[in-house]
Amino acid sequence: MCMLFFHFLADPSPDKYRLILANVRDESWDRLTLPLGFWKDNPQCIGGMDLMEGREGGTWLAVNRNGKLSCLLNIYCEEPDPSKKHRGQLVSDYLNNDQYTAVSYSNTLASLRTDFSPFTIVLMDLSSNEAYCLSNTEDNSEPQTLEPGTSYVFGNSELLHPLQKVCKGKELFDDVIAKYSTTQHQQQLKDSLFQMMMNKEPYYDQEYSQKFPSFNSTIPYIYFQCEEERRGSRTHTVLLVDGDGKIDITERTLETPIKAGEFSWQTSSFSYSLAL
Repeated sequence: MCMLFFHFLADPSPDKYRLILANVRDESWDRLTLPLGFWKDNPQCIGGMDLMEGREGGTWLAVNRNGKLSCLLNIYCEEPDPSKKHRGQLVSDYLNNDQYTAVSYSNTLASLRTDFSPFTIVLMDLSSNEAYCLSNTEDNSEPQTLEPGTSYVFGNSELLHPLQKVCKGKELFDDVIAKYSTTQHQQQLKDSLFQMMMNKEPYYDQEYSQKFPSFNSTIPYIYFQCEEERRGSRTHTVLLVDGDGKIDITERTLETPIKAGEFSWQTSSFSYSLAL
């Protein structure tokens, strides 16, 4: 399933990044999706977009020109409740509504947490150096403030019970940050993050495997492709923002239609200045 890695600084020096972010989107090979691009209905926003019937306009990761950014991760659930609202609109709603701040939207979602299937969402505002995380898997879940100056890794597990691949992913991410966190090493940083997201090593997790047996083909892996289920790691994104607010986004996504054993990646890149 999906993973999010990021590290942000509130007041970076000229040679440091305000934000270093990497994201893995795992999804059905056959789910219709638009690749990275500015949204037709709101050119202030950039991200991929879900085109599945009934879920159109949703997204998993996006950012707008004012520095509002959000990423959504679904939490493992064996039997989804069809009465729950779609989660994919949560990111879009935050970015499209100028009235929402990161903290106000976090609090709004906390009050509506039972309306949705299990999720974790990260909400950031780079103009105010704020970041919050909210998961609706706990009865008394409240937004958590994410402090700058450290790294965070999230997956499809509950925040208090991270998957082994989330724990290992943080080690791998920290190693990359330690080597290439300056703007002079941008290409090495991007290459290393994409390589990290292609990690095929299994990090077994007995607790989750027993609890969610239908996800055993995905639970241990940062990168996977399951031909029998026609699903796997479809999209990798690296997003960098320097101290001056210049953003560089690169997405690598599987070309569609996806054929088993014939994986071809297409790359999209955008670079521009945020209005911070």
